[in-house]
Amino acid sequence: MRIKKVKYYKKEQKVLISYEEKGADGYDNYTLDSEDTPNPSLLKSLSDLASDVLYLCEIKGKSDFHVDVRSVSFSYGGENEVMGATISAGIALERSYCPLNVNTPHKASESYSEHEDPKQLLDESAIIKLKLVQEEAMKFVSGDRAQLKLDMNDKSKTENT
Repeated sequence: MRIKKVKYYKKEQKVLISYEEKGADGYDNYTLDSEDTPNPSLLKSLSDLASDVLYLCEIKGKSDFHVDVRSVSFSYGGENEVMGATISAGIALERSYCPLNVNTPHKASESYSEHEDPKQLLDESAIIKLKLVQEEAMKFVSGDRAQLKLDMNDKSKTENT
């Protein structure tokens, strides 16, 4: 399985994950659109990309921007199917009720060819965070979701009085 897109709809508390699996004649595409509550680790992996959004969009100055990472779109290109990514986010503005919606430039994890400009590549820190987003998304697709905790030791909830 390889992840193509991970998106969290905060207002609806909904997760959308697009992925593909290698079949006999190429890749088969699937989309999971779920209202199941994700593990906090999936949401954290997305929010951990906030500083990368500012860096990739070359937004400098204030360090207290509130960045709401909404989605990551992945691509795989070149002979070695190199992973690339674009991150979509909203940045809160001081003089507006609506956020500034941004998409980072598409960057690859490594060169597609020998002559690739290093400016077109993701830094190592971003690559690690993006791979974590992919891992968390794979867990979600496999059924690993947030669940209510049941207190099996609380006898008052299980005994009839």
